[in-house]
Amino acid sequence: MGIPVEVATRDALIFLKGLCEAELITWPIDYEFVEHSDEQLAETFGDWFGGTRWSECGDCFVHFGRDGSGSLFLLWYYPELISQPPVVFMGSEGECGLVADNIQDFIRQMGSGKVFFDNAWITPEDEDNMVINWAGLACAIEQQYGSNHVTPEQLLDKAKRNHVDFAQWVESKVEYT
Repeated sequence: MGIPVEVATRDALIFLKGLCEAELITWPIDYEFVEHSDEQLAETFGDWFGGTRWSECGDCFVHFGRDGSGSLFLLWYYPELISQPPVVFMGSEGECGLVADNIQDFIRQMGSGKVFFDNAWITPEDEDNMVINWAGLACAIEQQYGSNHVTPEQLLDKAKRNHVDFAQWVESKVEYT
């Protein structure tokens, strides 16, 4: 990984990978952990943005997850960043957005009993809830990070207060006409 990831973020990524390997993160959470590759991400971004303008202002990304349609979950290191990087989403159909203030909040969102879909946290269908061990996932997250009584929506609002508008940034970097 070409980006020096700080210890708290690195440890959270390792924890998230472990949750996936232990199958605590499974359907209906549409998320799969992936190992970052600078080369693969540069190729994907070239296709997504239609050029390299996205890389010309010092912004860097760490790809750490995807959903079933190939959409990306990333850490966004932008030049003005003064804290841990936010989690952002780039969809396979061109949608994008800020997801969480940092990777730890993203993990908390995932253990909330809601799932990320179409740039929002929604309650899954009852039949989907029978597939996942929500209590086991929440317990593992609470053991790692302490109790949390904040909703995924409140964590998203926190991210929006603390970070640059990602969708607006993306719009400024797309080169397709």
